Amino acid sequence: MDPDRIVRFYVSFPVDPAAPRDRTSLVRRLQEITRRGCAEGETPEEVEPIATITDLVRPPASLSLGLAPEREVVAFRATARGAERYVRQLLLGRADITVGIDLPLAPQSWWCPGQGPRYFGDRAAAERLIQAETLRDRCCGGKVNLVIVDQGLPAQFPFKGDRDGWSVEDELTHAVRGPFEGTGRHAAMVARNALAFLDEKNVKLWDCPLLPERIEKLDTFLSYAQTAFEQIRDKIDNYRKQVPDGGPWVMVNAWGVWDTSQDFPAGSVLNYSSNIDHALNKVVAELDDKRIDQVFAAGNCGQFCPSTRCGVLDRGPGRSIHGANSHPSVLSVGAVRADGLWVGYSAEGPGRLRVNGQAAEKPDLCAPTLFRDELRPFDGEDNSGTSAACGVAAGVVAAARSCTSWDKLTPEELRTKLRENAVSQGDDPTSRSRFGHGILNANF
Repeated sequence: MDPDRIVRFYVSFPVDPAAPRDRTSLVRRLQEITRRGCAEGETPEEVEPIATITDLVRPPASLSLGLAPEREVVAFRATARGAERYVRQLLLGRADITVGIDLPLAPQSWWCPGQGPRYFGDRAAAERLIQAETLRDRCCGGKVNLVIVDQGLPAQFPFKGDRDGWSVEDELTHAVRGPFEGTGRHAAMVARNALAFLDEKNVKLWDCPLLPERIEKLDTFLSYAQTAFEQIRDKIDNYRKQVPDGGPWVMVNAWGVWDTSQDFPAGSVLNYSSNIDHALNKVVAELDDKRIDQVFAAGNCGQFCPSTRCGVLDRGPGRSIHGANSHPSVLSVGAVRADGLWVGYSAEGPGRLRVNGQAAEKPDLCAPTLFRDELRPFDGEDNSGTSAACGVAAGVVAAARSCTSWDKLTPEELRTKLRENAVSQGDDPTSRSRFGHGILNANF
């Protein structure tokens, strides 16, 4: 990496609830920390603050319960050399600060063009593949919180149950998107698949519109996800105390970083792709400890027909599942057609995130995509990518959580059950790289 290249990075740090929260005060507080972390005779590094992301991602009142944020997330711009020096001084000045490169996010929706019909089978065929034909009848009716972290659900999304969500402000235009104010199809497709097995009266649907509605619009960065994830982590215990019958939480994340060419190299504290200590990767682990299920799309950078958005070094086996999507504390979902055939764009493991020097075994399993649908909205004409598969798998997880017996399992125990129950497609390295433990089996 060119040490003079301009990069965007972010810092997450705790703040006294009584302390000033304006950006100038926050930056001054960080400057005090860097001063403590300077070596003898060293000058504190100066970097340019871009935005206080905590001000831009606003939690729903029903979740925040009037509490101030326990942490702040501030994005900065600097040269790569300056960023690393600044972060080193911060980490030496205070131990409970997390940092990371701030890469742009995008939905995981894609399909291989020019290879026959666009869709293969219908929803009934997809449900037969994962043995979910009777899953609706087997749901136990317990309350479930379903969080769709995506582009924002449209106002006309056909859901009559309890709903709430986040508001997100664009850091440049200052336009604010509230929950259920989206216009795109991607979030609706993901939510439609996640809700397919559930009775809406037993679901509270949370809309977290983090991603841009169109890929050519202003990028949305990891720091936005960091802020929302921290809000959930910091408030969930108190929320559960005040709403004891609120039910378990399932987060659906059909998005990822497509191109890691802007990432810091492996071994840097700012690296995202393979660094378990990147700020977002750390909070993902903490959400797992809070007993929150996290389902991620594996990604669409498989070797045979990767999206053109995939970086040239982010395609194929061992290179296409990275960062939070490859975290051992999430369920990473690849894609197959409704007839079980692996889809050539589905990202291939192992994951790039390294834990104790070892690459994570990803994907965990595969679920169906590219199937026709009659469920609204959009009549299912957009079921594609590992995004659709992610939504299907999240729906099975949510259905399992509606049952008391499954609700007693930790997220790790539930992932283990799903991996063990998956229909194996072979134990050779190629099969494991593509299918993980196999095709999702909803017959739990």
